Amino acid sequence: MEGWRQMMEEAGFIDVQIGPAVDTFAGAGGEPNARVFEVYGYAFMARKPV
Repeated sequence: MEGWRQMMEEAGFIDVQIGPAVDTFAGAGGEPNARVFEVYGYAFMARKPV
């Protein structure tokens, strides 16, 4: 997760927060593939000073 945080900070964002992993493929047709590749979604929140 620190790689994402660093990328956002390098883009000028501050107060970067990354939420917990969310199983976005639960019940979807692609769920078996998502399990194999450990695919999860994450919420990002940050602000960019003006």
